Amino acid sequence: MAVELVPGLKRVALIAADDAPGAMEANALRKATAGIGVSLVVYTLSTESGERTALFAEMVRSRPELLFIAASDVTYTYIDEIVKVALIQRLPTISEESDFAKRGVLATYGPNLLEMFRLAVGQV
Repeated sequence: MAVELVPGLKRVALIAADDAPGAMEANALRKATAGIGVSLVVYTLSTESGERTALFAEMVRSRPELLFIAASDVTYTYIDEIVKVALIQRLPTISEESDFAKRGVLATYGPNLLEMFRLAVGQV
């Protein structure tokens, strides 16, 4: 999907939480991007305001052509900040969390987790 969104894509940034799912997502993206000649820079999102500001500044300096936002409780908490920076930088964003599209992410893919949980509750 990323290559179709940004023809000639060479640099991708990933914002993820510092947890096991975030590490798994980073590893999967490293493998995927290496296979197509795209460089990946992983940014670990912090709950500390100063660290987030530094992360966003570093991300802007690295000039990615696409931003992937890994869904987690941390990225949910700061999605508005992330999207604001991406919009100011005119940086296309994607995520696997469909709810992020309502917050300004350009494209999402994957299951609707809220709908899955709602359906699961009906099975109990």
